[in-house]
Amino acid sequence: SKLEEKDSQGYSLRARLREETEAPFRKVRLFVYYSSAASAALGALVAFTRILGAIFANNPTGQPLSETVPNVLIDLGVVGAAVLLIRADNAAGKKRLDRLSRGAALAALTVEDELGIARKLSYFRLKKRPVIVCGNADTVNAVMASAFSLRKELTEREVVVVPFIKGEGGSAVFE
Repeated sequence: SKLEEKDSQGYSLRARLREETEAPFRKVRLFVYYSSAASAALGALVAFTRILGAIFANNPTGQPLSETVPNVLIDLGVVGAAVLLIRADNAAGKKRLDRLSRGAALAALTVEDELGIARKLSYFRLKKRPVIVCGNADTVNAVMASAFSLRKELTEREVVVVPFIKGEGGSAVFE
């Protein structure tokens, strides 16, 4: 569907919409940051031309340098602060998108339930809390043995343990 198609940066529309719901005022903040940067840059340009006029034209009726130079520095400080805030907000947005994309990729994994029926992991997420145990066969078997001894507590808390063996062959052994 259109929601799952990836854009040029590798994110689906669904991930972008979920990111927007997690940070609903991000676009407003970015607008304020960009507007502040543009306003301060324009102010710095005007003040800088006044400085040039005062230096080269020797215009005694213009604004004194003692007022103009601090204005330029303040405007440049605002531009710098806005750029830092924009970069931080964009980095946070990218981090959220990466997290949401990883979650969507995990939800799309196909796993087999105890009855041998293949289902997407998202099916289990609707009813239970899946915990994915990933590792070589020995590690997964050790964790699954520990989980088996806690099966009553895990069931009460609606946790389902999903084994995933990486590496050379092998399968999880349930005793």
